[in-house]
Amino acid sequence: MTKQEPLKIFERDTTITLSQLRKAGYIPATVYGKSIEPFSIQVKAHEFEVAISRGVRNFKLDGLGKSMDVQVKQLQKRNTTGSIRHIEFLVPSAPDSKAKSKQKSQNKAASQQQPQVEENVATRPEEVVSVS
Repeated sequence: MTKQEPLKIFERDTTITLSQLRKAGYIPATVYGKSIEPFSIQVKAHEFEVAISRGVRNFKLDGLGKSMDVQVKQLQKRNTTGSIRHIEFLVPSAPDSKAKSKQKSQNKAASQQQPQVEENVATRPEEVVSVS
């Protein structure tokens, strides 16, 4: 990741409504990824908007006893004012795990297709139709 900006996160306050949360100067957000269970947080609106205006899209979230590198996956904005209403942060998976999971899925697909092809050719050759 390039150009990471530290960003303080807080546990999502569920005792107040989202509109009250926004009026208090926070933006609700969700953090998710392949290796973690999704969870809700809130970030200070001013800090986040300043970083976004400078072109930052990669953050190091600090708080709740955690520190993690994330990317902004989606921003929801209000049409009339342009204010940010919700943020989705994606925790990218490690490159090694991506390659391993891709190879596993390819191997699984190949092993599933192989018996089917043999079965179709060996037991029902009359069902094969050629289109000209």
